[in-house]
Amino acid sequence: MQKRFPNSSQSDPILAEGVPAVTGLHRLELELGPDKGSKALPKLWELLPGLHNLEHLDLENSKIGDRGAENLADALVSLRLLEVLNLSQNCIGDKGMKKLAITLRDLPKLHCLSLYSNMISDEGAKSLAAVLPYMASLTDLDVKYNELTDVGAESLGASLKKCKNIKTLRMWNQLIPCRVFERLRKEDNRILWH
Repeated sequence: MQKRFPNSSQSDPILAEGVPAVTGLHRLELELGPDKGSKALPKLWELLPGLHNLEHLDLENSKIGDRGAENLADALVSLRLLEVLNLSQNCIGDKGMKKLAITLRDLPKLHCLSLYSNMISDEGAKSLAAVLPYMASLTDLDVKYNELTDVGAESLGASLKKCKNIKTLRMWNQLIPCRVFERLRKEDNRILWH
């Protein structure tokens, strides 16, 4: 079962009904944005733990921030079948990434993780780098356009060497010096610009 809700006015009735309305859901895509997110997100955090069959969760541009990332991390514990997680453009910083990282390592089927265009800097990158070797199913990771510098890039690059299943790591941003990025790319061709 798949549902796509391009705006939160369509998803509000589902969220209001609670878990019984969507327990068989395999794919959930919500783009709540900053206006509707504050109302819908608390209900979503209640709903998610009951979606045991969920394989694909896309919350791109829902502006969940660190607090939302922490709530999501608590809910992810129940989503053991999750394969794809898109948290792009969500204003997630280091605090949220640190909490998410703890949970991400325990998602045995997660193969695609997008954290594109958040506010993750070196500390968040280090938290993610620490758990990457435990994420055995992960094949694609996107952390482009965050706030990590050469320090965070080096952490992720070093961790990538221990992750034989990862096929692509996208991590370019303007804060990583070109010479550092090019060196990391030469050391491991799985590191990409785009």
